[in-house]
Amino acid sequence: RTTMEKTMQGEHVPKRKVQSVQTGIDRYVNIKRKSSPIKTAVNAKKFQPATLNTNKPGNLNGNRFAILSNGLDDDAKGATTVANAKPPPIYLRERSSNALVDKLSEIVGTNNFHIVPLKKGKIDETKIQSYTEKSFMDIVKFLSNNNKNYYSYQLKSSKGLVVVVKGIESSVESNDIKEALEECGFGIKNVVNIFNRNKVPQPMFKIELLPNSNPIKKNETHPIYNLKYLLHRRITVEEPHKRNGPVQCTNCQEYGHTKSYCTLRSVCVVCGDLHPTSKCTLKKEDTNKKCS
Repeated sequence: RTTMEKTMQGEHVPKRKVQSVQTGIDRYVNIKRKSSPIKTAVNAKKFQPATLNTNKPGNLNGNRFAILSNGLDDDAKGATTVANAKPPPIYLRERSSNALVDKLSEIVGTNNFHIVPLKKGKIDETKIQSYTEKSFMDIVKFLSNNNKNYYSYQLKSSKGLVVVVKGIESSVESNDIKEALEECGFGIKNVVNIFNRNKVPQPMFKIELLPNSNPIKKNETHPIYNLKYLLHRRITVEEPHKRNGPVQCTNCQEYGHTKSYCTLRSVCVVCGDLHPTSKCTLKKEDTNKKCS
């Protein structure tokens, strides 16, 4: 029987596969369909972080550096570091030499300082940088005893809080103000009356407290700012005004440091000669003045 007869009688006739022939550009393009991804059952358990297996010290699950990190954390929590302020440099007005290095090594040790040769125009300087406050003070003492020309700066550890007290007339003695502040519980280092540009005393005083006097915590206000009355006078305690421009030394007339820490040669600001300004013989009316 033919295929048509079998189909008419309801019999199943398998279809014959016809081989497809590629023509044109299809002969060079083969498109392969990707099979559908197989759906897998998702594990409902939550991810558990790896833990250290103490039974087998040789095997580590998870982070293999866990032991090292735990040890470092414990050391960091128990360690207490003290931030020591770096001493200021000392500028010696002479050329550096091996003799200077040997002498400083004899005084403070070989590992407590270093020097840097400097040149300012025609002037030779030596920068001496110490590493501790003790070595700084030993070097300063040696230079002062040998009448060396140098300048430096104040140690941060010896610098106290500076405030300005307004409301007390200039006729009041500085010692009376110091004693009154000490009775209030403040350690006072110095009390100085403030003058204006015309050298007229003003009703205000600059107060410098002793270092570490009335220590306070961070972001707290010093209790001296809470003073309202002193010596039966109503006062105001303020911060000193900041200087505009560089600081000038009144001893050598150079910029960048102050008279308190300068042993360079004195230069008169009036006539420019090598003597202190206070000992100048010229008067204000003289026309021989010149800038130093």
